[in-house]
Amino acid sequence: MAVAELVTDVTGSVRDVTVLQAPDEAIAEAVAAAVRQWRFAPRKVRGQAVPLVGKLTFYFRQRGKAFVVESPSSLAPISSGWRR
Repeated sequence: MAVAELVTDVTGSVRDVTVLQAPDEAIAEAVAAAVRQWRFAPRKVRGQAVPLVGKLTFYFRQRGKAFVVESPSSLAPISSGWRR
């Protein structure tokens, strides 16, 4: 399992990724690199797009020498909600 915290800007582009947990450095780097390429629908509060801080959890299964992502969890806000 790997857990990443991410920050998106008002356009939904990923601006920062911190891997909080990963089984090894190679997986941590792969998760961070993949998440940096993603784009999310902008979060809106009272009609205004706002930055988002969230966590994603990735579950892996090993196939031979390779690891395969099973599925990331849904994007969820950290603690009490959105940060600006």
